Amino acid sequence: MAQLCAFTQFGFSQKIQHPKKRVQGGKIVVSYNDVHRLVAAKAPAMQAEAKPDTILAIGGGGLIPGRILRTYLDLPLLSVSVSFYNDSTLETKAEPQVIQWLDDASVDNYIKGKNVLVVDDVDDTRSTLTKTIQLLGKLQPKTLSVFVLHGKNRDKIATMDDLRVSKYFVGEQVSDAWVEYPWDIKFDPRAKNTPRNTPSPT
Repeated sequence: MAQLCAFTQFGFSQKIQHPKKRVQGGKIVVSYNDVHRLVAAKAPAMQAEAKPDTILAIGGGGLIPGRILRTYLDLPLLSVSVSFYNDSTLETKAEPQVIQWLDDASVDNYIKGKNVLVVDDVDDTRSTLTKTIQLLGKLQPKTLSVFVLHGKNRDKIATMDDLRVSKYFVGEQVSDAWVEYPWDIKFDPRAKNTPRNTPSPT
């Protein structure tokens, strides 16, 4: 695996807070239907403008949007795992940590010389995207484009021009709030109205 780039090139002068600690922004609750709607609305533009050969989802938040996008674009789907926030302690790491990366065969067949579309759920401080794109840039893709479900109206650690991103697609621009996705919610299986037990509308 390629060596990690020096993250301090784009670092903030102070420690980045976990989004849940920025309570002034409130909370935005997103449903699976919302996610599917945002992906479906942007898929034609991604196909026409980015002309991707490969979808690369950043786990965990980009996995479900990436899989939905594959239905619309009919492209190979790869995934990596990069961790920055600890949702249990509400702390952030010094820099995003790569947990799982691409093997050599995946790089040769789907990244090198290809138009790669990177997918994540939310563009908050842009820390996770920055780390991921820095590493991908070393693997000689033809172009790198980005799609996120939500882009937050707040300062970023780097611009897309800094990162040499070809195309940037945002499903919806939102305030600097905690975005709660359906895959982040823990349901009580004993509850009467969990998704499994809620009757279908007639």
